Amino acid sequence: MIGEGVPMYVIVNLLSNMLGRTVINNTGLTGKYDVNLRPVPDSVDFPADPASPESPGDVLNLAPIETVEKQLGLRLETIKAPQEVLVIDRIEHPSSN
Repeated sequence: MIGEGVPMYVIVNLLSNMLGRTVINNTGLTGKYDVNLRPVPDSVDFPADPASPESPGDVLNLAPIETVEKQLGLRLETIKAPQEVLVIDRIEHPSSN
């Protein structure tokens, strides 16, 4: 992700897409920022112990979060928060006039 003069809401949307989960902007930052984010760190440390509770997949899921923290200085944390949801009860074909 590379950009100049990017507002925080765009960065948040891109992070949501990259992480595959909702990201909420609690920074209070309203300016525009230059961003140069490499999505995968240069080295990923996989657990050496096969009995480790972290699988290689878990480590790869954490890699983008660590990348954002190291390269952008933004801390991402998992929280429970209300989220808007659209519920469609029923769909009908339009009637012919």
